[in-house]
Amino acid sequence: MRFVLLLILLAIASQSFLLITAHPAGWDEAVYIGMGKFLYSAGQSGLWEPLRPVLLPAVLGIPWVLNLPVIPIGEIIGITAMVGTALLIYGTARNYMESAGAFLCSAIFITAPVVVLQSSQLMSGMPAAFFGMLAVYWHHKPAHSGIAAALSFLTRYPLGLVGAALFFLSLKKPIRTITFTIGAAIVGVPFLLANTIAYRSHGLAAPIYPLVQALPHQSNPVHAAGSLMSSLIFYPLNIFLQAPIFLFALPGIYLFAKKKQWHILLPFLLLVLYFTFITNKQMRFAIVFLPFLALFAGYAVWKFFKSFHFPQSIALLSLLLIISLSLFTSASFTAERVSWLPTEVEVPALSLKEGATVLTIDPRFAVDFNNRFIPFYDNPFTGEQAYRRHISEADIVIYSEDFFPCSTPECSVQLDILNKEVRSLPAITTTKVYNADFQFYLPSERVNART
Repeated sequence: MRFVLLLILLAIASQSFLLITAHPAGWDEAVYIGMGKFLYSAGQSGLWEPLRPVLLPAVLGIPWVLNLPVIPIGEIIGITAMVGTALLIYGTARNYMESAGAFLCSAIFITAPVVVLQSSQLMSGMPAAFFGMLAVYWHHKPAHSGIAAALSFLTRYPLGLVGAALFFLSLKKPIRTITFTIGAAIVGVPFLLANTIAYRSHGLAAPIYPLVQALPHQSNPVHAAGSLMSSLIFYPLNIFLQAPIFLFALPGIYLFAKKKQWHILLPFLLLVLYFTFITNKQMRFAIVFLPFLALFAGYAVWKFFKSFHFPQSIALLSLLLIISLSLFTSASFTAERVSWLPTEVEVPALSLKEGATVLTIDPRFAVDFNNRFIPFYDNPFTGEQAYRRHISEADIVIYSEDFFPCSTPECSVQLDILNKEVRSLPAITTTKVYNADFQFYLPSERVNART
């Protein structure tokens, strides 16, 4: 029990400094908050991106409905998911080692810089990691495991690979396959039915329309690593540079393979392969497979101490040193992040008429205002399509000519076309917010309709 309490204290301590700093909502956080508003207002507030999983927005919308501060509550949700993931690592590790070794596994995870930096963010990675680890932890309870696997999928779609791995492993025993499928269906079927209704205009693709929309984003060139070799080494190199102790994960994987612990190895391998070979590379994506790496690394370190019969005092001192080094590294990354954060959250110094529909180039306005927002970002091609499709609905257009990064001549040409279309509208004002200049336009169709 003392190790569990130590884990909780360590987790809270790792987040304490970030919790007292300003937390301006980032791009993806704003989308999730906006989607939460959209869900609970029946589309009258917020915004909607069909490619996003719905579980996190559904949770973040609750404090908005209750008129509670969304961002602080979202921070608590993320940190709670991190603590829960650490406890699941501890519980899983206890099947293979003593309490001190299990504590080490969880501590390696908690003190990893990317975990420290991302846990308090309103992002899907940490909750998805929690549900993914819960599915693995409950592998001997197939119905429970199926429910957890489906929840991880509805939090972050690539976590469906955890469910696929566990389903494949259950095929040796048909009764386990059936009960796992029933558990997953309890959560998954309502999702498919809701999609069928919401996206019925897309025909047979309606049940999986969000997945169809999400697929192109795994090839986002903005976050490409470059060459094939750069892609292959992106996660191993960056994880090792942030926390060298993860190098012990390699012998740990070997030891787990010797034990044939495929319910742990197969989900891990599928996730690593997926994130290795997609174009979009971001360190925050590693959060979903870091729990496995921490388990492997901690187990290898603990076996090392045991095999050389080190006295327990030396082992514990060594563990404290390892954790301290990880915390030092995390602190340096945290200081770097905090250095560019504003001292307070920036709210746009303008007002949007209540009930006005806003065609926006940036989702962050959906955090500060309760209007209905229609996004037309992503890239100049889809942006212009969305602009033309929805301009007749818009009361206000929020735009920034510096928004779209272009790396090809075709993109630049398309961006010029979009710029000219938007600039043809009557301008209301220009304001600097979120470190960018935004222009506000009044669509001419609306002007004509009112005159």
